[in-house]
Amino acid sequence: MSKLQKFKKKTNKVNIKNLLISFVIILLGLTILGVYKTFAIYKIDKEYDLIVSKIGDFRGKNQVISYYINNQESDVIPEDKNYEVYVNCENATGTWNESEWKLELSNITKYTVTCTVNFKEKYVIENAKSTNNSIIANYSNIENISSNYYLYGTDKNNLNQKSHDIANLNSDTTYYFKKCYEDNNEEICSDVSSLLTAGKVTDFDYTGGEQTYTTTCNGTYKLETWGAEGGAGIFDIATYRGGYGAYSKGSVQLNRGDVLYLNVGGKGIEKYYNLSDLVSVNSNGNGYNGGGAGTGRWNSGGVSGGGGGGATHIAIKSGLLSTLENYKSNILIVSGAGGGGMSYDVKYSGDWTGIGGSGGGINGDDAINTNSHFYCQAYGANQTSAGVSIYDETNASNYINTCPYYNGSFGQGGSYHNNKNEGGYSSGGGGGFYGGAGAVHGASSGGSGYIGNSLLTNKVMYCYNCEESTEESTKTISTTCTSETPTENCSKQGNGYARITIEECSI
Repeated sequence: MSKLQKFKKKTNKVNIKNLLISFVIILLGLTILGVYKTFAIYKIDKEYDLIVSKIGDFRGKNQVISYYINNQESDVIPEDKNYEVYVNCENATGTWNESEWKLELSNITKYTVTCTVNFKEKYVIENAKSTNNSIIANYSNIENISSNYYLYGTDKNNLNQKSHDIANLNSDTTYYFKKCYEDNNEEICSDVSSLLTAGKVTDFDYTGGEQTYTTTCNGTYKLETWGAEGGAGIFDIATYRGGYGAYSKGSVQLNRGDVLYLNVGGKGIEKYYNLSDLVSVNSNGNGYNGGGAGTGRWNSGGVSGGGGGGATHIAIKSGLLSTLENYKSNILIVSGAGGGGMSYDVKYSGDWTGIGGSGGGINGDDAINTNSHFYCQAYGANQTSAGVSIYDETNASNYINTCPYYNGSFGQGGSYHNNKNEGGYSSGGGGGFYGGAGAVHGASSGGSGYIGNSLLTNKVMYCYNCEESTEESTKTISTTCTSETPTENCSKQGNGYARITIEECSI
């Protein structure tokens, strides 16, 4: 054999050997890679002989995900989150992350995972309101679904009532509700909302101090106020009574969290005053919120003038009515109060008797003096000026300069001005938007009411035997109804009163 043939044979053996070595190396590399891949991605669950995921989601071609919006296939997912999301996966557990708005996979059993994600649109609440013990809600989308209904109840987590409308509810109750429809036996609902049912009533009795009311929802609130009665001449309370308090009502739109300030008037003073006590007249306990002071005198017999009643008002600014003259736009509603009556003890040789004028209304009533021996006639307040006390020419001239001392003012009835000689027999004017006039030796007049704020609607005032008005801002109706119990459209005996009723509550 030649040397060339021996060399070729040897070279062929080397090439085959190299090829075998290369093949073994490649095979070993693939085996190692396969083992790594297997143990990196899978672990063997010996209990069930299942292969499950170890390192998280598969990516790329290993996932086949189909998206649907309201059962219609879509290439994109909706950007907003107003959808119930239903996920169905094969070879994995699929859940939808609401906060990050993405699909998450776990418990993967095979290399290929198939999922369908169906976005089903929820109702979007645009607004809702309660009125007449029912809830009416408007929605901005999918209103054409005929199978819609409400789930509602008083427990947010247990809406156990189902209805196609929400009516005949209890007033003074907060209801939680959501609107739903069914799709392939799946319940698709709006987010839960809550609403206080219209009809809630909050009452405010006389306390001798300011009270507050904070609104609980956006909506319409009915305001009602009753002014206080004036004090009587104590020697004959039944005959020489004080004037009655008036009634006012109206509705106003308010927002959740608004604060209203209420001052409920107190009944006028009914008591003796010894001569030495004449400077100690009026107190916040009687005639609160603008009632003028009444005085009396004892000298072998006695004369007693009742104090004026206090007005009742509601405002969006704190303070007694008399402090709000420069903030009239903050006053929502006022009920005028009655002026004080006047009487004397039969053991006394005088003749001073009268009935206080009742609160208004467009105008407070004038005093009704029932004797021929009075010096000042008290005239009622109106919408722009207080009541005035005018000298009566048939009587003694030494009192001619005394009467103007008893004129009323904004929010305050006229009263005795610390003049013992000239104020010994006086009554106090009734509080009101403008206060009534007081009087010496006679009864006093009533204060005026107020419904002139442009925010107030459906408004009217009622007062006892008073002047009427048909104008919207001063509408006044005369009535003969009077009661110690606060009654709608009826004048008031005793202390004043206030009431706030939610007519419509909105979100």
